[in-house]
Amino acid sequence: MHHARRNFFLAADDDYVNCTEVRMLFDAIAMYERELTEAGRRTSNVLAMREKITGPLWEVILSQSQALSQRWPRGHPVGKAARFVISHFDKLTVHCKHAHMPDNNTLSERMLRAEKMMHCSSLFRWSLQGRGAWNIVRGIHQTCSLAGIDFPRYLREVLEADPAKVEARPEQFTPYAIACRNKS
Repeated sequence: MHHARRNFFLAADDDYVNCTEVRMLFDAIAMYERELTEAGRRTSNVLAMREKITGPLWEVILSQSQALSQRWPRGHPVGKAARFVISHFDKLTVHCKHAHMPDNNTLSERMLRAEKMMHCSSLFRWSLQGRGAWNIVRGIHQTCSLAGIDFPRYLREVLEADPAKVEARPEQFTPYAIACRNKS
C-alpha cells in the first residue's frame, strides 16, 4: 500500500487535487487499520472493517486511478501512479480477504533492508571463511533487531563481559537475554 501511495505523493506537483484525494483515501485506510490494532485485532472485527469500510475505499482508489490513467499518458508520473494501482490492485487488496495479513509489508521490508545492506557489504569476501564470518554477523544482527537491542550495544556488552562467564553460561549472552536484562 505504501508504494502505491508514495507514487501519488511523488506525482502531486502535476495534479495536486486528484493525487491528494487518492493519498487521503490511503491515509483513511491506514487510519482504520491503526484503529483495528488499538481495538484488538480479531478475525471477526478485521474482516468486518475491511469488508464494509476499507474494501469500498480501495474500490474508490481503483476508479479514480482508472480515470487518471485515461487523463495522463503512460510515462507521466500521475499516469504511472494510476497504472501501478490498476495493475497491482489484486495484490494491493489481498489483505482485505485475510484477517491475519497486515495491510502493508513495511516491517518485512525493514527486516530485509538490514539483511540486504549486510549482504552488499560482504560481496567481495572471496574466501569461504570470510563469507561464513559475515553470515554469522548478519545472523547476530537480525537476532538483535528481533530482540529490540541495538547491535553495537549488544557487541559491546558481550565483548566486555568476562570470557569465562560467556563460555560457562552462553544463554545469558544472547541478544534476547541481554535485551530482557536491560529492560529490568
